Amino acid sequence: MSVEATRRSVTELAASVGRAGLHGLFPNDFEYYALGLDLTDSEGRIVDSLVFPVMPDNISEPRPSINTVKKTGSGVVSMYNTTFVPFDISIRGSFGRRLRLVSSNGIYAFNGNRGHVKGKGYDAPVFNTSVKTGYGLIKLLEGIKEKSFSVDDKGKPVRLYYYNLALNSQYLVEFSQLVMSQDRQNNMIWNYSAVFKAIAPAYTVRSNNSTSVIALLSSSVINKGIDSLLTGYKDTYKKRSKTKLK
Repeated sequence: MSVEATRRSVTELAASVGRAGLHGLFPNDFEYYALGLDLTDSEGRIVDSLVFPVMPDNISEPRPSINTVKKTGSGVVSMYNTTFVPFDISIRGSFGRRLRLVSSNGIYAFNGNRGHVKGKGYDAPVFNTSVKTGYGLIKLLEGIKEKSFSVDDKGKPVRLYYYNLALNSQYLVEFSQLVMSQDRQNNMIWNYSAVFKAIAPAYTVRSNNSTSVIALLSSSVINKGIDSLLTGYKDTYKKRSKTKLK
């Protein structure tokens, strides 16, 4: 198929199923800019989740290898390990100042009580689980980190999954670090810098991994659509207000 014919085919398919649909059908050919975290109990039930309403400013995902190269008297010997090699994933960015609609289970305790996190200073009421300020999203991310080192109702460790559809990467991870910072040049905007240790591909651990990716795609599409509508409404309201003042 020629380049032009391929371009027409992609355009027609995108018009039919959208960019998210293209990624769902061909995840290694078409990226979709969405990133999310899922926290589950030992049986795979979601305890908490966060679909980032704003993509990070920077994402770094190295792909290391375990190999040893030695010089011998008669040549060079290379030894390598073909199993999964754990590596660090780092993301940094901010969620801005304005209110954003988010797809998340909110901040829950493991006993299912809506709106509270047990212990470590997170046992606080939640104003709204669907609409968050940038600060509220930072606290939600912080809460997920703290809960990721907890155990579920059966006393078993919970699991944290990282999904970056922009690179089609899906891993079981552990938080290594979360830094929250603010400076005077961007007052009232909290920045985050997070480092995760990828310890296994998600599909090797999570039986319903494909369903989780579809849910992330759906949530991201809905969030972006509603966010665009709200932005359009605000712009229209401002124009009307200016017209009335003239």
